[in-house]
Amino acid sequence: VKRTVEVCRREDVNTVLLSGGVACNGRLRDEFKAVARNKGLKFYVPSPQYTTDNAAMIAAAAFLHLERNEIAELTINAHANLKWGHS
Repeated sequence: VKRTVEVCRREDVNTVLLSGGVACNGRLRDEFKAVARNKGLKFYVPSPQYTTDNAAMIAAAAFLHLERNEIAELTINAHANLKWGHS
């Protein structure tokens, strides 16, 4: 929450949207609401019923690959910092 507020101030942003699976975390929702109100930020968060993550979808996709014996090597790695449009 603190880092988000710091980025909002630095980038002159006045709206925060919390989404995805993490948005179902009640403590995080409450903290964001309180800080947003205190700092004059607009804060949006969907109802918990709409804040699912995609773990079940990933598991289902993985199962289909497993059924076809398409198994990745153990050396596979995720690249979280890849930029869109770059190879």
